[in-house]
Amino acid sequence: MKKTLLTLTLASLFTLPSLSFANDAAAPEAKPAAMQSAKPQHDKAFAKALKHSNFMPVLMKAVMKNRAELNLSDEQFAKLKAYKEKNSPAVMAQVKEVVALEKQAKELALKDGDAKEIASLGEKSFKLRHDIMMSKIECRDFVKSVLTAEQYQQLLANYGKKSPKKPA
Repeated sequence: MKKTLLTLTLASLFTLPSLSFANDAAAPEAKPAAMQSAKPQHDKAFAKALKHSNFMPVLMKAVMKNRAELNLSDEQFAKLKAYKEKNSPAVMAQVKEVVALEKQAKELALKDGDAKEIASLGEKSFKLRHDIMMSKIECRDFVKSVLTAEQYQQLLANYGKKSPKKPA
């Protein structure tokens, strides 16, 4: 079992893209004014990392993006926004930690590092991935509890579809 876990861990590490969150560490005043905002901005590296570390649908983003199409009431929107503001930072931190752990394990593997240490990093990554998945399931259940049955079905029907571009 441990041999299989180690093999799977190593296989997943060698197929991961190298991601960097160097810009995230910059002080707010060091960032360009366009990047400074009251709400957190997801850059392309973070979006790629989220997709890599989480296979679950990201329903909250879809709900917020399609507020008008779903006819959300002010009360529904306020509940969803509060949930997102409360829970999103923890998930973002977990995603960044997955990327860092897997990068560290990959580097160790390429330097002939200790197999137990590499496997330990992989196990931590797998646990975090599980935690992210559970957070996404909880979020789905929350979204479902706030939306009407019709709104939820509309959300699912349109999930992943690109919005038509607005004429200039």
